[in-house]
Amino acid sequence: MKYYLLNIKLSEHGNLVDKYIKERKCAPLFFRDTTIEDIKNKTSSFSKWGPNQRRDIELFYETFGNGINKDAIICSIGENDVYLYKQTGPLEHGEQFQDEGKLGIEKCFRVELCGQCPIKEAPLILSTIKANAWLGRGTIKEIPARGSYLGNIKAMEWIIQNKKQTVEDFQAYLYCLSSLEFETLIAKLYEDEGYHVPAYKGGFLKDFDLFVYPNENNSTPETIQIKLILESWLAKTKPDTIFWCIDTKNQEHDNKNIVDWKSIKSKLIDGKHRNATKWLLRTLYWLVPPVELQQVQS
Repeated sequence: MKYYLLNIKLSEHGNLVDKYIKERKCAPLFFRDTTIEDIKNKTSSFSKWGPNQRRDIELFYETFGNGINKDAIICSIGENDVYLYKQTGPLEHGEQFQDEGKLGIEKCFRVELCGQCPIKEAPLILSTIKANAWLGRGTIKEIPARGSYLGNIKAMEWIIQNKKQTVEDFQAYLYCLSSLEFETLIAKLYEDEGYHVPAYKGGFLKDFDLFVYPNENNSTPETIQIKLILESWLAKTKPDTIFWCIDTKNQEHDNKNIVDWKSIKSKLIDGKHRNATKWLLRTLYWLVPPVELQQVQS
């Protein structure tokens, strides 16, 4: 099974997911007057689009334009709900539409819902999926079944199957946190060690994700940066900054200012960070927790 994120929007009309998926039960591709034949034959009406747009058009056509793809689950985020659905009809032309004063023709196929969940009840990693710069940009993306994208797929399966999902190891478990939740976890770990953390996010300050104070009366905070996947060379350029991550792109690193998933695991199961562990278990309630965490709480 492969998984896709489909953004359904028009400049003039905004988010149209509810209209197409909930009401009309069809998934559209817009791109104005470009037709299915134009896409298939790579005519000038197809070639006029930029490289990223052509890539999206081709992915949509290659995935859903050659019969009914029964091995694809598509996710779209509406105004209030997350929709998960599958293709049930062939790709064909739909209705005309108008956007920014120009006419176009829908390229669309019928769909059937296989899951629906209010955004506020969905795992945060899925409801905020478009916060990822790569996934949120453009029309359609295939969601890789690895690394920091794994949690999105697990969250989709949780909605579809209505049961807790399993992951293969502790690293994969942490990858099911959204970037904001991962930052919160690190803050909770510091709090369990007696640090004062005035805010769980550094906001838009460059190179600062957390400010942590050794105690409430100390006015000099430590500098913390948090990344799901860290380029280890970055840590070498900032020896006074502590970097927290799930993994580094380089398999081996000797940077003493890097704290990766193995060290995070050690802290969570040492019995000294019970509040952080309790928070993590509650946050990832939709997953079967690793045995090590279950033992800490027992």
